[in-house]
Amino acid sequence: MYSAFLIMNISEDLKSFDMDKCKERFDNFYKLHQLEVERLKGNKNLSSIAI
Repeated sequence: MYSAFLIMNISEDLKSFDMDKCKERFDNFYKLHQLEVERLKGNKNLSSIAI
């Protein structure tokens, strides 16, 4: 999921990351990530994604 976070914060030159966007968006990303992890913990077939 962290690679998706970095991809969504790529700079306009497509060669680097926009660190301002990363800083702005990380808290919300992390909160949503944790919610998704908790949701997925209820499934019994998740050993392949290390949850």
